Formats: sequence, C-alpha cells, structure tokens
Amino acid sequence: MKTQKNLILFLPILLFVFSSCTQTVSDKLPKEDDDLSMVAVMNLLTSQFDNSGNLRQDENPVGNIVFDFCFNFVYPLELSYSNGNTKEVQSLENLVFVLITDSSEEQSVNGIVFPFSVEVFNSQSAAIEVVSIQDVDEFESLVENCDFENDLFCIEIYAPVCVKVSDPAGDAFVITYPNTCYAGLDGFTEEDFIEDCKEGTNKGDLFERKCFELDFPLTIKTGSGKSITLESELELEKTVYQLYHWEYQFPISITKEDGSEQILESTESLNALLEECYGDYWKTDCMCTKEYNPTCTQITDPLNPKNTYIEMFSNPCEAICAGFEEEDFVKCPSTDVEENYKLWESSQIKSYSFDLMVSCYCTIQEPYQIRVINGKVEQIKGNDAWGSEGIPTTVDALFDTILKKLRQKPFQYKLEFDSEYGYPSDISFDMVEMIADEEIGYSISNFKIL
Repeated sequence: MKTQKNLILFLPILLFVFSSCTQTVSDKLPKEDDDLSMVAVMNLLTSQFDNSGNLRQDENPVGNIVFDFCFNFVYPLELSYSNGNTKEVQSLENLVFVLITDSSEEQSVNGIVFPFSVEVFNSQSAAIEVVSIQDVDEFESLVENCDFENDLFCIEIYAPVCVKVSDPAGDAFVITYPNTCYAGLDGFTEEDFIEDCKEGTNKGDLFERKCFELDFPLTIKTGSGKSITLESELELEKTVYQLYHWEYQFPISITKEDGSEQILESTESLNALLEECYGDYWKTDCMCTKEYNPTCTQITDPLNPKNTYIEMFSNPCEAICAGFEEEDFVKCPSTDVEENYKLWESSQIKSYSFDLMVSCYCTIQEPYQIRVINGKVEQIKGNDAWGSEGIPTTVDALFDTILKKLRQKPFQYKLEFDSEYGYPSDISFDMVEMIADEEIGYSISNFKIL
C-alpha cells in the first residue's frame, strides 16, 4: 500500500523528464537528502510488479492500484525516449512492460508529456476522482499527499473489512481490505466499515492464502456484466487490478492443502472457508514498524503439554499483536542472526553486487547476478525462464527470509555468515522431516562493495 512502499529499483535510473516547454522534472529533482524524487516514485510504481510484469502480492493486498499504490494514470499516456522518439501506452500493463523492457542505453524512457491525468481517492467525498496534472509542481504535490515514506506496516492475516466508495462515474462499489490495519493505513476507521463484505470485490481472499489454492480456469463477471475466463492466478490479479466492479462467477473449484478438491457455490461458502483457514489468532488492529528486534515467547503444545517451543517475532510490537504480553517474553535462542545483522547494519553498505545461488527442487541452474544501488535492486541477470519472483535479492531480504523460516520451526537448518560484513553467505532450510524436495538454500559468492 502507499504507506509502506520499499524503494526497490527494477530498472536503471529513470530520469523523469517532461518534454513540455523548457521546464523539466530533472530541474526540480530533490537533492540526495530531500524527500522522494520522481525517479523513485516511478520505480515505486514498477515495484508493484516483478521483473516479468506480474503483480507482487505482498505489495498489493487490496488488488486495486488506486488504493495499493496511491493513484492510477489515465490512459492513453504519451512517453518520450532518450533517442527523441515518443510512444503512446494504452494501459497500466503496457506502461509497466515498457518501463521494464525499454531500458537500454540506446533506447530508454526519459519522460512523460504534460498535461496528463490521474485517478486518486478523495477521502472527503469517499470517491475516486480524475485530477489533471499540468506541471511539475502539481505532480510533486500529488506525491507528497501519497506519503510514500511512511514505514508502518500491517500483520499479514486475513480478517476482511470492507468500505463503500464511488468510482469516477459516481457508481458505488466495495473494496475489501485484508484486515482493519490495512484499511487504517488508507485513513479508514471502524465508522467507515460496512456491515459485512458480501458485496466486496473478493480480492482480499487472495492475500497470503495459506490453506487452499484456486483452480483454473475460472470466470469473473465485471460491473458491466462482461464475463472473463482466466487461466491463472497471475492473470486474475492483473485483470482485476484496475477494475472497480467485479465478482467471481460461482461455482468455483479450490484445492486444499491435503490435495482434496472442493466446490464453492457462493461468496458465503468462500468466506466460511477463509475464516476456517485463518481464525482470529492475530489482533487485526495492530500496526507495527519494521524494527528488527527479535522477541521470543515460549509456547506449550496444547496436544502435548510436556512439549514447548519458542516462537520468534521481529519485534515486541508483533509479539503483542499476536496476543502475548511483556511478561511472556523469554530470551531468544542463541543464534548468530542478530549479531550478524548488527554487523551488516554497522558496515553501512548500501551499494553492492553479488552472485546468489538458489538450491531447490526446481530448474534454477545458475547463480543470479544481482546489483544493488542505495539499498535498491537495480539489476538482476540469470535464470530468465524461471524469473526472480519470491527470491530474496538483497542482503536485508535474506535476513528477512531467515527470520520467517525460523518462525516456522524448521526440522533442520544451516546458517553461515560472512565474518567481515555479516551478510548471510550460506543458508538452507529443511522445513519438514517427512517431506522430500521442499528444502531451500541460498548462497552468496563474488560479493563486492560498489
């Protein structure tokens, strides 16, 4: 969502230069210590997608660009290139494809022509409105209102709440947030929530789904009554991203974790399944920062009270949001994770390159060659057919992967760190003793400071 963007660069530096009159955005780009530059904003838009142009689920919990990002361009949109050419893009998908692919030194996007229009949400009128952007100052004002630099984030749990808003034509529709925290990041309160989510777009059910998968093909119906048959979850997500009105065309088929299939006849049966999946263990109104301060609690196995295990959280806030109190905290098991993370942080290395080899039951056969500039991924090469979605492509992402895997109490794991800088040099996890081919490992080589 717009309040929790990470400045991940998926393309080379994009000079957001506009070709109207003599004024350009490059003249007004913030200095290094200033607020977010327009270059970063365009990269934020691209970071909603992976390198193949597919939606990143972790960045799109609502499934609508206006609420997950902050605004949506009104198309067609005219782009300019470094070689003097221009190109008109007809859709968001077309724009993202251009930004990802047209990035060579000979031909790269270096501008967008004023004026252009965007769709934004007006909280006063509870409606999505079309706003014309005439110049750099107006664009900078739009960005400031988006509050991209807010680092608050929400616990990933599905306990949906819905709000009713209006689209640009004035027609009411319902958006579904995964929980009250995500709705709160967009400024909604309990007073804004409608009684139930039966009228919702159902996008929220795709968020962090843990106990079942949708079976494809399936069909959705748009607000205009058009039926669209979709062949994959990625196709579903990309299709509904800019729709304000849509619903599943029931019945739909799902496959549970144990491999059994189930036919869902209605929205009610889908919601019942989701409640069964997630329960109400997490408090849904919790909002924590991304502080890394490992906090542990000791849990007693309810089926065998003689057995206890340690639950690790990123910080005390997350533990409290899970229902624990400070008196429940215990000393975390002695691992090298915290010590090496502090060593990595103290090194203050923001720009670096490395080769990342992924060991898994998959077709990855060569290392990824990764280049990180100012903490953001600038370039990834290798394994083009497999892609890099879901792969930790920065040192911080590797630490995050370690923490998440340790929370899941793996059967076996190995953690090795670089003695000089602290980054994870060789890690692997075998999560379940009785399941073959689910092991995963990551190793870093050729690490260089840039």
